[in-house]
Amino acid sequence: MKKTISMLLACIMLVSVMAMAGCQVAPAPQAGAEGTQAAQPGGEAAQDTDTVVATVGESKITLADFQKLFDQYAYYYSMFGMDVYSDPSMLSEFRTMVKNALLEKEIVKYQAGIQKLETLSEEQLKQIEESAEGTITQMREQFATMAEEAKASDATIDVETYINDMIADEAEYATGKAMTVDEYKQWLKDEASVTHLRDNLMDVVCKDAEVTQEDLNAWYEENLAADKEMYENDPAAYKEAEETYACSGSEEGYLPPTYVPAGYSRVMDMLIKPRTDVNEANPDYGEKVQKLNALQSEYGVLSFEDAVSAAPTNKGRMQEIITEYKAIKAETDKMEEEAGKEAKAIIEEAYGKLQEGTSFESLLIRYTENDAVTGCETLMMDGLLINPDVANSTWSNACIEQFKKLKTGEYSPVFLDDDGYHILYYVGDETAGERPLADIQDAVRASLLEDEKYATWQTVLNEWMQDESVTVNDAVINTVGA
Repeated sequence: MKKTISMLLACIMLVSVMAMAGCQVAPAPQAGAEGTQAAQPGGEAAQDTDTVVATVGESKITLADFQKLFDQYAYYYSMFGMDVYSDPSMLSEFRTMVKNALLEKEIVKYQAGIQKLETLSEEQLKQIEESAEGTITQMREQFATMAEEAKASDATIDVETYINDMIADEAEYATGKAMTVDEYKQWLKDEASVTHLRDNLMDVVCKDAEVTQEDLNAWYEENLAADKEMYENDPAAYKEAEETYACSGSEEGYLPPTYVPAGYSRVMDMLIKPRTDVNEANPDYGEKVQKLNALQSEYGVLSFEDAVSAAPTNKGRMQEIITEYKAIKAETDKMEEEAGKEAKAIIEEAYGKLQEGTSFESLLIRYTENDAVTGCETLMMDGLLINPDVANSTWSNACIEQFKKLKTGEYSPVFLDDDGYHILYYVGDETAGERPLADIQDAVRASLLEDEKYATWQTVLNEWMQDESVTVNDAVINTVGA
């Protein structure tokens, strides 16, 4: 199950990631976001953006710094359908969140200096350099295509200048300041350095954090009851939770389910996707599919009418529907076969190797194009969850029907569905019922320990915010967004 994480923290992390990645965002600025003054209620410009709203040691946080982050966070909140201006109490909490985010960054630097932790390790410095360089390289690659396209339309455009200008635009969105590429790279390194300083401080502050067996038992008792109720009422939710944990793990806030509903098994799915889009290759394919669906619906209605009628009259039309359906289906089958002939050749090659004795696992790694496993080694090796009795299954009907024919250790023939050509391998069945704490306690302990460290860090951070080295001008802060 997913640990509860506040929307506020999620938004903070999102902004941080977007800024570090240099992703372009153009928040709609609120009053005071531009120019030299921040607007007051009634539209009166009263506060200079150079006004200091907080200090930590010798470091200063200006109204401009606050306004920029405020606008960024407000923009991301709006992406989740939340309006920070809609309620006075929410606006107040939002200002506090922005203030604390800015203070934490400066407090980390200040306290790292006080505690002689300001020197990063060679490994950390290497990671910082590689990360910043990687971000700039990624951006250059992203904008290179755009630059070439622009040059094709205007021969006077210099590709390198175009790329640098695009990166500079991204930098200004991320930082609120005009920067060259080199300056932006340094900004990325500075931001990453603060993250490492924070990690170093947390290691010291949280060195005594621990999770006891009593903590584990309490967690298990609470979550077992919730999981059992959830997955018995909605078995499909188990597949999502278990596979998400398998791919993301506790380091991303996910934990394994404590209860397994009945009926689940695991299969390996070798999928080869068509190399040609059948709709693009056949402009009338979609229309024919719609006609097939309409014929099916009509046949169902007529069949029901005859079933409940004392004098059935639809037999003739139903026979016409069957004849028409078969003719159109033959056409769409031919279109699909033509579009998928390259994929079919590939999977038949794999099938031949299976029959020669090559292991399914090794062929799966080499051939499969199933997105659910190509980026997840655990699911690649353990198999995907399948339950033929779950109504809202993510598996196609064709996959379900082929699975039903298999026994453990067997693989299916090649078959086709809307995703492409498949071969399924029946790995085995999941043991239904309560999952013992002993089987998952390492992951749970690691997750709870992170929670304990976070709580400890927040306690200490709040104490540091009350330190005499920190000053805050709430009177000015409270004008933002008003």
